[in-house]
Amino acid sequence: MKHYVLALSLLFVAGTAFGQKTNVKTAKSALGDENPNFDEAFTAINAAMQDPTTKDDPETYDIAGKLYKKVYETEALKAAGGNAYDTVKLYNGALEMFKYFQICDEKAQLPDEKGKVRKNKWREDNRADMVKYHGQLFNAGAVYYLMKKKDYKNAVYYLGYYIDAADSPMLKELNLLSDSAKNVTAFYAAFAAYSAKDYANTIKYGNMALNSPNESDVNTTYEIMTRAYREQKDTVNWIRMLQEGIKRNPASENNMVQLINYYSEKGQNDEAVKFADQLIANDPDNDYSY
Repeated sequence: MKHYVLALSLLFVAGTAFGQKTNVKTAKSALGDENPNFDEAFTAINAAMQDPTTKDDPETYDIAGKLYKKVYETEALKAAGGNAYDTVKLYNGALEMFKYFQICDEKAQLPDEKGKVRKNKWREDNRADMVKYHGQLFNAGAVYYLMKKKDYKNAVYYLGYYIDAADSPMLKELNLLSDSAKNVTAFYAAFAAYSAKDYANTIKYGNMALNSPNESDVNTTYEIMTRAYREQKDTVNWIRMLQEGIKRNPASENNMVQLINYYSEKGQNDEAVKFADQLIANDPDNDYSY
């Protein structure tokens, strides 16, 4: 009886493994279809990603990434032909492709049960696609979500991923983004984050944007970071940003007023006079300072 139960157990395990391998095969077959059933394919690959027999196999995530690539290319082909297309699916396809290709790459670096690291046969092709479509993350974040839709939360998400993807292990050595490009993109991300009242990301990307080559971007960044720190009730950094902003832009009357008001409210008159003297020294021709 025990042997019979054991045999049934082994048969069940084998059947489950076969089922998940079938899911991988089902999802993979959709890649070759001209009009694939994406719902069926994603249901199959999502099941494979949950199962112990296939969840650590790089191929599972390679196929997932390629499915999302196909979603992107399907919508892009419609757009190129002047047909109606789904912009959200288009950009989400590109983003999810990046995510799953990165997971595939991570899984490929894991040693097997014998401690050996297999050859990463997926990286070269997947990296080529990531390079090809990297700019679409910027287009999604800056052009579509930030400027057109005013969907600031998604704008931050895509722009952040655009920056982070360029620094990922798969792409870092290619130097896809110059420091200048990162800092300009970070300004858009910080602005979007502030607009979404996401003060943590305002500060995160704002610190990068302070190095933007565009003076107007830097001045705006000081302003929104100052407000973000104040919203977080971080007085130390709020004061620091006001002071730094004034040094960078002595004509910033808004920052002057905030700082003088703070000193007055706290009864720090000596600090207020010292600050006013510093303003005059920095910009002797500014009547407002006097």
